[in-house]
Amino acid sequence: MQGAGSTNSIDPDFELPSDWRYQIAADYTFDIPTLGDNFAWTTELTYVDRENAAYWEDLSRIDNGNSTPDGRIIWDNVYDGTEYEDNYDIQLTNSDDGGRSILFTTALAKQWDNGISLNTSYTHQDITEVNPGTSSTAESNYQYEVTVNRNDPTVGTAYYETKHRFLVNLGYTHEYFEGYSTNFNLFFERRSGQPFSWVLGSYQSGGLGDQTAFDDSDVYLPYIPSGANDTAIDFDNGLSYDEIMAIAEQAGVAGSAGGYVGKYSSTQPWITTVDLAISQEIPGFVEGHKGRIYLNIDNFANLLNSDWGKVYEMTYPQQILFDYDINDAGQYVYSEAYGGTDTSNYDSFDEEQSTWRIKVGVKYTF
Repeated sequence: MQGAGSTNSIDPDFELPSDWRYQIAADYTFDIPTLGDNFAWTTELTYVDRENAAYWEDLSRIDNGNSTPDGRIIWDNVYDGTEYEDNYDIQLTNSDDGGRSILFTTALAKQWDNGISLNTSYTHQDITEVNPGTSSTAESNYQYEVTVNRNDPTVGTAYYETKHRFLVNLGYTHEYFEGYSTNFNLFFERRSGQPFSWVLGSYQSGGLGDQTAFDDSDVYLPYIPSGANDTAIDFDNGLSYDEIMAIAEQAGVAGSAGGYVGKYSSTQPWITTVDLAISQEIPGFVEGHKGRIYLNIDNFANLLNSDWGKVYEMTYPQQILFDYDINDAGQYVYSEAYGGTDTSNYDSFDEEQSTWRIKVGVKYTF
């Protein structure tokens, strides 16, 4: 009996993803008058070139040359006109361009004789990719890939990129009781928020050829008009040019006029955390044994001030810029996002990460 359902398959020529890594590092020890000797500095630059990155495509789609005026494909389907016209055939294959990573890290460390220690570092990431492959199913990996055109790999900022990360660890060790050390460590971290994409809001929007399984997916990168005469957008039956550009200005993407907003080109709010750890060695019950009492305060900054250490983020890293339809002429008809326009870079407050926590314990070593 012949099957009539949608399919998942693996390209018979599929190759396992791999990457080439190139790395250069330098270490240097130096003295600073009045501040001390033997400052240890290290820096490292890594370049990663991805090959045969995993990519999912729908084999049922046909490009018959139909497109929006700006060139976005309006897909036909091999099942059009049949009882199976909502079927899809998702295949795991490879992308010719899987993106690349440029990673730069520099760090400075110093230990003073008086028990004070300092470790600082900065890491910069510049990472691009096509599909992060965050789902366990082929349908979801295909459905939720942010893109200009489905079946056409769009390289952009990586889903998990942290562009900037600063770390400082200030420590102090002293024996207030001979043979038993007391340790204080203050950890500071400040990092840029994860990327997010501005997208077009979809609700049963099949104008670009999406099947009903995919036509509610908010994944298409918005096209920003080049001017009031841009024929890609129907200004008469949707938002006007001025209304579109006012929203684009608020979102910080007006510079994309005449093209598409970059993939994951915006970022969520920066995150700053301060943690404190204190520990004290204590005698054991028998010779050779030692105990340690410790006190850890996570998000110590929030304990000092309830306005500090708060984490704002997005539940999902897509933010709707406009809702859209495609009219009979292939033009976009933009409307205000369902529920109202929201051009903020977060939609949720993480209560767990935003509150201070204290952990007290005892460790016994024998």
